[in-house]
Amino acid sequence: MNKQKFDLHETLGFVVNTTSRLLNTTLARAFAKSGYDITVEQWEILVVLWKRDGQCQHELATYSGKDRPSVTRILDNMEKRELVSRSTSEKDRRNKHVFLMKKGKELHDPLMKIANQFAKTSMKGLEETEIEAGKIFLKKVQTNLG
Repeated sequence: MNKQKFDLHETLGFVVNTTSRLLNTTLARAFAKSGYDITVEQWEILVVLWKRDGQCQHELATYSGKDRPSVTRILDNMEKRELVSRSTSEKDRRNKHVFLMKKGKELHDPLMKIANQFAKTSMKGLEETEIEAGKIFLKKVQTNLG
């Protein structure tokens, strides 16, 4: 009888999770090394707002791939640091729109420079076709699980 050994470290979930944590930790260190006290979660929210300022909190959750309570916590911290402000929607008082403040806008160029350099470093040695194939593969897995 041939029993196949299970190796946790060789599972797709383990490899993807480890890679994700390493990417986030390394990017956070790059921000800190450059003197920016910003988390990767905060940066992800900023990226969404830099594309379209004034989104509702639930839109931010959807576009950033985070749950609503996490977005609320992240925004609370960002608001304290004067990166964003929230205002109640005139159409629906249950909704709050999130707007970049001056400090949040000023972070765009330096943080994107760091993120772009980080992306180049993390993808070193990979062909564009390999990167695209990897994305397609992971999106198919997401579809299968979603």
